[in-house]
Amino acid sequence: MNKITFIMNILRLIFITFIFCISFVQTASANLVLNPFLAGSAAAATNWTSSATGTGSAFNSNTRPVNATITAAGGATEFYSGCVGAACLTFPFVVGTSAGAQQSITTVAGATYKLSYWVYSSAASAPGGAIEIAVYWGNTKVSTAIPAGWSLQTFTLTATAATTNITVLIRDDPAYSAITYIDLEPVVLRLAKTNPANFAIGVPANYTLTVTNISSPAVTSSASFTIRDQLPPNIQYNSAAAGAGVTSVTCAATGTVAAGQLLTCTVDVTGGITPGGTGSITVNVTPQAAAAGVAGTNKASLEFGATLTSAPSACTGTDIPLIGCAIAASIIPTAAQLTFTKTVTTICDPINGGTLPKNIPGSIVRWTMTIANSGTASVNLATVSDLLNINTTLDPNLITGAGGATGCTIALGTPESSAGKGFKLSIVSGTRPPAAYPKYLTAVADADAATLGAGTVTINYTLGLPVEPGYTAGQLKPGESVIVYFNVTIN
Repeated sequence: MNKITFIMNILRLIFITFIFCISFVQTASANLVLNPFLAGSAAAATNWTSSATGTGSAFNSNTRPVNATITAAGGATEFYSGCVGAACLTFPFVVGTSAGAQQSITTVAGATYKLSYWVYSSAASAPGGAIEIAVYWGNTKVSTAIPAGWSLQTFTLTATAATTNITVLIRDDPAYSAITYIDLEPVVLRLAKTNPANFAIGVPANYTLTVTNISSPAVTSSASFTIRDQLPPNIQYNSAAAGAGVTSVTCAATGTVAAGQLLTCTVDVTGGITPGGTGSITVNVTPQAAAAGVAGTNKASLEFGATLTSAPSACTGTDIPLIGCAIAASIIPTAAQLTFTKTVTTICDPINGGTLPKNIPGSIVRWTMTIANSGTASVNLATVSDLLNINTTLDPNLITGAGGATGCTIALGTPESSAGKGFKLSIVSGTRPPAAYPKYLTAVADADAATLGAGTVTINYTLGLPVEPGYTAGQLKPGESVIVYFNVTIN
């Protein structure tokens, strides 16, 4: 290897190492607090407005041995204080009187943050006592009672302004306490909405709302979200269900369907949403007749840990991701275009059998009922009833008409399927399992869906077209037709 090549390889290695280090720092450094270990001179911590009031109080201290977690995070210093008297906890912060430090953080109003810090208390403490480690978020004290020794304190907070002060104060009259590794990270929750492929008038449909944690800290297991979802006019809310990563969801609808209901949903998470993790809910709605052909945009907004400050209507699609907005693609509810036809064919008579049969007394005729969906949306069929003429009798065997003139009777004819099957149901242009159709239905009330009573034939499509892969019960998709055949005898 010549000298030039050797030097180039060394430079390449240095460059790659440099890029790796930059990438690592950008990925790992999410803490908004500068100098979280309160290092600096003995009297003042860099990047903090500081006040080491009290005998023995000092920044950049390592008098109190820190634990392994803090050391692993890259720090080994702290603010160590034995300040005596109530003045140590003076707030608002006063240099020379308060015992502690304050730093101004750039924040986003309405955004949620996770604040954590490690404290060492000389004994179990309570707010307002002779031993207290007080921490303020803005003008609000967030610290609570702490145990003796080292402990990690964690809080979920919401910013109300473009800047927020973090203030730490220590009073320890009998001994010394310390604070270090102050970590503030945004909880960035993004909200996305997925529409169904289409909305059909009168047909319930689901859409999905998904919350994604793209921040560093995990959302705690006790957390809950408030999602407000503004439905377009004439879309009726039905129900909500928890999806993956969610324990439960409860939604309340206000306003009118005609003007557009506003859903307020409380979403509880299971075990927290870890960085990169998601939690989802499914909302079921039904488009009303007035929504047909009208483009509607569904907007939703999310707030974590505080009252929602932005209505969904304020979402623009370019919102600050800390707040969490979702705008679904515009969708136009459509009515399924259904056509119903009924035809009759004579299949045999008692004189000619199946050869050029005539529609005469004693002949068997086949009724064919066809429902076709030529629209752009699915529809869920319910029932169709056919009142038989008093001069006709249902053929419960669905005979084929084979067997000549003598076989042209209900009792002697050849059944198309097994005995007792009076109806044949077929599907055209469907994607249903081929083995499922044609399907033969009985002439009595049972799970096969056909009933006969008082001369009326009723076909229940919810049972005749059951839940199958890609289908709901009774669903007829665009371009499909469902055909039902049955026979009657002419009396």
